[in-house]
Amino acid sequence: MHELTVFNFNDVDVVNSRDVARMVERPHNDLMKSIRVYAD
Repeated sequence: MHELTVFNFNDVDVVNSRDVARMVERPHNDLMKSIRVYAD
């Protein structure tokens, strides 16, 4: 299994969404649509 790299952006720990999409085997665009539901 691929490990995510966590990095700090403006004092917030983040991961690359493209890496997450690969891990969950979903197209990046579909993943971003799902994430937007939680962000609103």
